[in-house]
Amino acid sequence: MYADGTTREMCHGVRIYTLTELAGMLTRAGLGIEATYGEVDGSPLTLESRRLAILTRKP
Repeated sequence: MYADGTTREMCHGVRIYTLTELAGMLTRAGLGIEATYGEVDGSPLTLESRRLAILTRKP
């Protein structure tokens, strides 16, 4: 709410992809997956990971 009492409504869309879905998209784009990580620092990917980092390479 703004100081003058007016409001503004906004809508956002978010799409969450699984590793399998991302791997398929990357493969179709001609990229090979070299490694997956649970964080950009190279931590292992686990079911508890909050992020997914994928290292790809173009053949």
